This record gives sequence, structure tokens and C-alpha cells, in this order.
Amino acid sequence: FFGKGELSITNVSNLPSKKQMFINGLIVSVSNPKAWIFFSALLPTFLDKDDPFSLTRMCVITATLVFIEFCALNIYALGGAMLKKFLQTHLRLLEICTAIIVCTIGVLLLFR
Repeated sequence: FFGKGELSITNVSNLPSKKQMFINGLIVSVSNPKAWIFFSALLPTFLDKDDPFSLTRMCVITATLVFIEFCALNIYALGGAMLKKFLQTHLRLLEICTAIIVCTIGVLLLFR
């Protein structure tokens, strides 16, 4: 609880380029098995057996999913930015809370 750790949250100067970050994100997204399972379970429910490859229907589904994903990822990004701003001024509070949680878990395991 009383340690004087040298933790700090600062700007990182050696970030990869935006192009490289986009390519890495694309590879992670395309190789995600949960996304493949989600789409293989979701898409057949919207397909018409008489016209399974309706272009307008696929465009509407794609636009809807892209919009939902865009909103969800922006919530993550904004939350991360807010958390970074909070932790830059309250890092010591995080250290204390983490120490209390770890000690509590240790005590609970000791008496279990």
C-alpha cells in the first residue's frame, strides 16, 4: 500500500503507422472465429430461399452491421480515452484499489 512505484501514463512516441495499425486490425478482425460463427448463424435467417443472393438485402444487412460495429468500437475508443485521462491524474488511486482487491482475494482464499 505504501510503495512508491514509478508508474506513469505518457504518450508513446514509437507507434506504428496508421496504415500498419489498420492492416493489423483487419487481420485480427478477419481471423476472429467468433465473427465467422456469428455471421454463419445470423445471415441464413435473413436470406430468402427464392432469391438467396439479393443484392439489396445484403447491402442493408451489411450497412446495418457496419453501423452497429462502428458505434460499439467508438464507445470502446471513447471509454479508453476517458480512462487514460482519468488515470493520468489518479494513478495512485488505481494502485491502492488494485492492492486492496488482491489482498481481499488472498484473505478469501486463505480462509476457504
